[in-house]
Amino acid sequence: MKNEISIFAKKYALGLALLILVSLFFTDALFVRPEKTLRSSEKTCVSMEVVGESETPMKLSQIKVPRIDDQAASISCQDSSEVAAAAVCRNLPGNILVFLLFAYLVLLIFNLAYDFERTAVVRWKFEAILTAIFVFGWAYFDNCFSSLWFPLYVIKLGILTYVVYLYFFEKKKEVVEQTK
Repeated sequence: MKNEISIFAKKYALGLALLILVSLFFTDALFVRPEKTLRSSEKTCVSMEVVGESETPMKLSQIKVPRIDDQAASISCQDSSEVAAAAVCRNLPGNILVFLLFAYLVLLIFNLAYDFERTAVVRWKFEAILTAIFVFGWAYFDNCFSSLWFPLYVIKLGILTYVVYLYFFEKKKEVVEQTK
């Protein structure tokens, strides 16, 4: 009975884990949306009224003829939190984040594949350090945490790559045991 459970776990658990991991990529598209900063939003409006006109701006229902002049386009509103957030936040552009994600995957795959056939133990220390460097580097350079997708994809792609590595490591281990 114990042997059947281990066979079932090896046969279906990896596929189920990969299915769950892949489904997480699709849930990001649904739930991770770019958000505005969490600062309070204050609008500052500037009105440029013409001297001699009425104190209150005209309503749209009061304007009878089509015109673009002093009263029709005289009020300008700007969200002060967007201006303050743009001045305070240091964000890396999306192109650089995609390049860094690609570089992370290349480094991870290269390190796991390097001297794979002669390795007797599972490698994990450098991979954990590399993942931590990329996640903490993102946290340092993205002060407002506006690109939340980056650390999520670093972790997901790291787990996916490592699961594939463990699969091939177990296969290699079985082949070595059969040849002895």
